[in-house]
Amino acid sequence: MSVLSAAILYTGVFFWLFGTLYLFSKKAPVTKLHFLGISDTLGSFLIVLGLIAKSPEMWRPLTLVLVSAISWGPVLTHMIARAMIWKRRF
Repeated sequence: MSVLSAAILYTGVFFWLFGTLYLFSKKAPVTKLHFLGISDTLGSFLIVLGLIAKSPEMWRPLTLVLVSAISWGPVLTHMIARAMIWKRRF
């Protein structure tokens, strides 16, 4: 199970780094935020799944972290994007 958990963890870190590197592109800020929000949520999901696979006895608190990351990540990204668009209007 150690190889599987390491593979899931490294895949999650890859998504985190890939999303962060996209910030250096010359796209619109809202596009960057959209891409970062997706890759960050997916990376967090995979990292927590890898931790659950690595230590199954900690599944309860890690599941709480997983649900929080999946629910709050997109909500906060949406709020930041709306604030950016709102500021641009006025």
